Amino acid sequence: MEQYQQVLLKILRLHGALDSVLADVTELISKELSVSRVSVWKGSLASGGIVCLALFNKGKSEIESGLFLPAHLYPTYFPAIEKTVFLDAVDALNDPRTCEFRNNYLIPLGVQSVLDAPVIINGEVRGILSFEQVGEQRTWTHDELGLIAEVAQFVAQQFVQEERRVIEEKFNAIVENSLDAIYFFKAVKNHEQEIVDLILQNLNPSALFEQKKPKEALIGQSLEEVFSGFDISDSYKLYVQTAKYGKSFEKEINFISNDGGSYSYIHLVQQVNDGIVVFSKNLTAKKLTEIKLIDEKEKLITLINTLPIMFFSSDRQGRFLQVNDCFCQFVGKDHDDIIGKNAYDLFPADEAQLHQYVDLKVLRTGHNEVYECKLKTRDGQNAYVIITKAALKDSHGNIVGIVGTGQDMTEQRKGEEQHKKLQAQLVQSSKLTSVGTLATGIAHEINNPLTVSFGFLGVLEEILDEKNMHEGDFKTATKSMHAALERIRIIVKELRTYARSDPDKMEYVDFHESLNSTLLLCKNLFEKENITIKLELGCNRPLFSGNRSATQQAIMSILSNARDAILDAKRGGEIYVRTVLDRGHITVDFIDNGCGIPPENLSKIFDPFFTTKEPSRGSGLGLGIVQTIVQNAGGDVFV
Repeated sequence: MEQYQQVLLKILRLHGALDSVLADVTELISKELSVSRVSVWKGSLASGGIVCLALFNKGKSEIESGLFLPAHLYPTYFPAIEKTVFLDAVDALNDPRTCEFRNNYLIPLGVQSVLDAPVIINGEVRGILSFEQVGEQRTWTHDELGLIAEVAQFVAQQFVQEERRVIEEKFNAIVENSLDAIYFFKAVKNHEQEIVDLILQNLNPSALFEQKKPKEALIGQSLEEVFSGFDISDSYKLYVQTAKYGKSFEKEINFISNDGGSYSYIHLVQQVNDGIVVFSKNLTAKKLTEIKLIDEKEKLITLINTLPIMFFSSDRQGRFLQVNDCFCQFVGKDHDDIIGKNAYDLFPADEAQLHQYVDLKVLRTGHNEVYECKLKTRDGQNAYVIITKAALKDSHGNIVGIVGTGQDMTEQRKGEEQHKKLQAQLVQSSKLTSVGTLATGIAHEINNPLTVSFGFLGVLEEILDEKNMHEGDFKTATKSMHAALERIRIIVKELRTYARSDPDKMEYVDFHESLNSTLLLCKNLFEKENITIKLELGCNRPLFSGNRSATQQAIMSILSNARDAILDAKRGGEIYVRTVLDRGHITVDFIDNGCGIPPENLSKIFDPFFTTKEPSRGSGLGLGIVQTIVQNAGGDVFV
């Protein structure tokens, strides 16, 4: 009994690094008690196995370490060791708790008997102390059972001290390398155990840099002396209460330097041992950065609000997070009435459904989407908008919402439609020009056989005169033929005159002559459509300086418009043309009983390409050309 107590006392006196202490423990037990193999293992069933920290082999007189035994290979042993104070297996090869080690551990090493004890910390198995006897079986005595239990507790204490040492080393490394200033103050108490002061015990390099004083000058100073430049007068009681009651606090304080500079700090105070630790963080740079960020944010918001396009952002649920002024103006709502709302709160259901579909696609794929949609503006008008949406990501690259822009393309869309209309009208105008050119060619071609027909008709009349047959039916027939050919000749002449364009030629023009020539071309067509042209020519040969073909073109254009208005009215009608000569000015009135011009179109009828007709019926150039022709002749047109 005394021998075992002596061994235990020697073990309890051991101190130093963990590996050194464990080596001494295993060697001491092995030699003093004649145990073949004594080892300390760290680990458990929960950690997946045990690893050998120190093993003294009496036969070799050396320390070994590093062997690992995985728990899954020994499913009986590990649960058994965790349920007992010690595990004594005299016949280890056949004991059901240890026989799992037979082939790969016990037999190769010659181990016959085993005595193991769990190393327990806070109720959990953290390791194993093992006695192993080689050669012959050994019955473990009561004293040996008690010793291994006591030594297992000592090993547990060494484990705890080592863990504490590692934690302290890590903590000290963190403290030493921390960019924040860290101060350790000890509480000074009176005889009634009341805290009367807090004295600085230690501080890290960052704190020395903050204080701008040597460490020797600071150690032993009171809290108020250390923080003499800090405004802590109102907070001093909080520091004391933390030391007394352990209630941590965090407070922002100001520091006034010797040169009058003002700096912002935050103090985090916590209880530690018999005092407090103060973490002091300089917020000045952060404050300046925050001010700069706020300024930049305000500039960005101002820039976004001045954009002529809509800007918006929304979260993954489609709720608007930010919108600019253009967006607010478009939907006709204030900023506060939009934030937190979704598309269904702002737009009709069919429009909102489209926006939601695109949002889900962007959130799913992360790809940008551009699409055109039709939206209702605040005044109820339809607007065509091009919307671009992209994924809104956080600092880790996770998609957290949508950011997008919207550009009102309504005016551009109208311009494109007007351009298409203009193109169609230009094509129609080109066709009209081609028709004029074709008419000139046809007139020329008709004129040749017409001349031949006149010649043969003259020969025929001479033959009839010679044979005295120019009477009765022959005479009537030749006169009719002559009249018909003459009419064709006049029409061809007027057609060629009308189609021939010479806008620079100015001459005296008889308006009545131009009117009659034009009527000769179109009167029959109008009569077939049940349209009567009535003339009231109030003067004789009203002459003016102008262009004859341009004048005919203007008359034809006005008559054609009158004809179309009558046809649109779907009834027969009449066109009334009246001329008046008053003090050297010729006034010509064209009046019809057609459908008329809507009041809202009166201001646009002279605009190029403005027309209410189908492209096949009008190019929108007629009245604009009429106005130009009349103004070139010194006149004007009124409706």
